[in-house]
Amino acid sequence: LCLARTVRKQWYQRRVRGGPGVMNPFLRSYIQEFAGKSITSDQFTAYFRAHFPGVEVEWERWLRTPGMPLVVPDFDQSLQKVVEELVGRWGTGQTAATDLDGLTPQQVKAVLTLLHERDSATLGTVATLDKLFSFSAYKNCDILAAWCRLAIKVRHKPIVPVALDFVTRQGRMKYVRPIYRDLFAWPEQSARAVNAFNEKKQFYMGICRSMVTKDLQSILVSQERMG
Repeated sequence: LCLARTVRKQWYQRRVRGGPGVMNPFLRSYIQEFAGKSITSDQFTAYFRAHFPGVEVEWERWLRTPGMPLVVPDFDQSLQKVVEELVGRWGTGQTAATDLDGLTPQQVKAVLTLLHERDSATLGTVATLDKLFSFSAYKNCDILAAWCRLAIKVRHKPIVPVALDFVTRQGRMKYVRPIYRDLFAWPEQSARAVNAFNEKKQFYMGICRSMVTKDLQSILVSQERMG
């Protein structure tokens, strides 16, 4: 299915067979033929060859080569460039009240996520960002979750009640688990996070409750080993 999605890309359509006018009918027939079924890569390649007997595709390389697809389109990087520029400036403590003007929510989330991943924001910068943009009061869950993780990482103490409020009223594991894990690993706030989780654990779905419990146990074991 991943390969089918790759083949569907217009840039590959043009390279392989001649564009959407040829590939789209094939994809419709492919979906009709295999709807509701699980198929193998061999079945897909055989179906493709039957429709395009004269087309040569390096199937082994497409299927076995790790990493990005063999043919990478020329993506529009303009939105990402704005994100990278802002990450660079915030990472060096350069902030301005107009920094978010014109940015989409997805870009704001990306900025905060990259700052977290790259360890490029300081406690002082995070405090300044909260004053400028009130990230701790955001209603967008994706942005608030990314902000909580960044603020926890630099040990911005005002984020603790914000993060705990968020994870005790938001049950989605993609938000809950990482934030709990971050709080469990913060020695000064670990007990508070554990208490909050124990009080609310029945609120979460079973898989979420189970995974957060495993994270907690793993962190506790690691802390015991470190003395």
